[in-house]
Amino acid sequence: MQIRGPAKVNFEPAGSTPVTGGKASITARFQQPGTYVLRVAANDGALSTKADVTITVTAAASTP
Repeated sequence: MQIRGPAKVNFEPAGSTPVTGGKASITARFQQPGTYVLRVAANDGALSTKADVTITVTAAASTP
């Protein structure tokens, strides 16, 4: 989930993501440059944890 940032972040897939082989994969698409804070949470029914990560997105370089 997005905690803060200058624009909306789109996640694919949206919502809960199953873990396969000990890993989960989600794509985050940022609409504009800036500093974003995202939170990941995991829960197996008995234990849960969460962590925040700060990501800085820069503008793509333009080619002539």
